[in-house]
Amino acid sequence: MHSVTGFIADLEKLSLQLKRVHRLFLDSEKLDIETKLGQKLAPLDFFNRLTQDPSLAWMKSLSSLIAELDEFVDHTKKPKKHLDGTIDPIRVPTLEDVDRFRSRIEFVLLNPASKLAFHYKIHLAENPDLVMAHAELRSLLGPPPNDD
Repeated sequence: MHSVTGFIADLEKLSLQLKRVHRLFLDSEKLDIETKLGQKLAPLDFFNRLTQDPSLAWMKSLSSLIAELDEFVDHTKKPKKHLDGTIDPIRVPTLEDVDRFRSRIEFVLLNPASKLAFHYKIHLAENPDLVMAHAELRSLLGPPPNDD
């Protein structure tokens, strides 16, 4: 049976590996855009495209998921303070919380209904570093869900 600290550790590992996958995915997407443009993009130019170009809005689902996961983990370590002065108690993570994040990661990265999954699978087929990072993430996620 897992302890609370075990659940927190699981979530932290997921977050760390998801960030690695995200970075490699962004690097691949940047290279793809640069190839189409025929020029290198400065980091700020790429960031502006990611945050402002409607054709890249699909990328926000992964960034948002990472932010939500990190906020959840932070909330398991210290109380959440609100602007109005109220304080939420420390969140005690459960197996259901871990499973919920695992399912959401699966959906965002691999489910055909996810707009990001289409792009992710293309880069996964072309980037060996992303394949390795994905394999490590896959081991943290557990076996793929049954599609029965």
